Amino acid sequence: MFRTTEGVKQGGVLSPYLFNFFMNELLESTLKLEVGACLGLHNVSILAYCDDIILISPLKSHMNILIEQCTEYADNWKLQFNPLKSNIYCSDYVNNEKFYMSGMEIPKTEGFVYLGLPIGNKKYISEFFSNKMKRVERAFYSLRGLGCKIAGLSPEKISFIYKQYCQSIIKFGFENLFLNSSKLRELNVRQNILVKSGLGLNYYCRTKPLFHALKIEQLTQLYLKHKLFFLRQIYLNRLTRDVFGFLDGFYHYFKSDQIPKETFTSQLLEVEKFISEEVSIMNYKKMVDDINNKFRFNDTELNNEIKKCIDEYKIDEFYKMTKKLNFLLKY
Repeated sequence: MFRTTEGVKQGGVLSPYLFNFFMNELLESTLKLEVGACLGLHNVSILAYCDDIILISPLKSHMNILIEQCTEYADNWKLQFNPLKSNIYCSDYVNNEKFYMSGMEIPKTEGFVYLGLPIGNKKYISEFFSNKMKRVERAFYSLRGLGCKIAGLSPEKISFIYKQYCQSIIKFGFENLFLNSSKLRELNVRQNILVKSGLGLNYYCRTKPLFHALKIEQLTQLYLKHKLFFLRQIYLNRLTRDVFGFLDGFYHYFKSDQIPKETFTSQLLEVEKFISEEVSIMNYKKMVDDINNKFRFNDTELNNEIKKCIDEYKIDEFYKMTKKLNFLLKY
């Protein structure tokens, strides 16, 4: 046994909650400065989760004030923000301005990860998802010892394990990040190859009916649905609802092709292409059903044949099953 006299316990259930009380004064004093980024009536110049803090400002002078406020708070409470573990990201790449904290220059970056989400330019975000797909592939190959391999577990069990422990890796970030159609197509192809190779199926066999039978969703399908899940979360919180309302209202006066693709408003316009016109934006269940219907394989006869083949799977008849599946998925 030992007594904790200062700080909070690493990994403690209450630690983040208690630390929020400690950081709250910094947030309040920073917002009272009324500088930095404002969206409508809301000042969003400082966002924090425990000691992970983001400062946002459209002006260098305001950013310096925000940095100085954080430095002063840290000095008063015997803390220290490490400039070398901090980053400056500027959306304007021609901006060569330098920023300092405690006399040391804060390094600039083309992007950074905050609470698991990338913030940066298009290239940085694209590489972020490419690396996440590599993690999906490594995770799937690491499960070979559990039977996720040719002549191992049944296709249904392999697909279930893949969805729970591999596909879930890449889904985080689909909610509010923009991926263009070519990047989504690349990720889908990599997923298709991964699953078919794990089942011992031909590289060229059709994926859509196979995934329908195994209840595996295409990444494009998940990408669209997660936009709706995020929209629902936005409307559950007053602050995020107001901020989104301000931004959405701002872009309301733009033509659809003039709205930057990276904005959440533009992403929702892409989602609307898959949804019936008569569906209300608040009817999440109907919107999700519409997206699922767009990706559903509707050949009932072929679906039944594939399902029957998979249900009759036996390890000693594995190659017989794959041969039949390859034939069914050939056309």
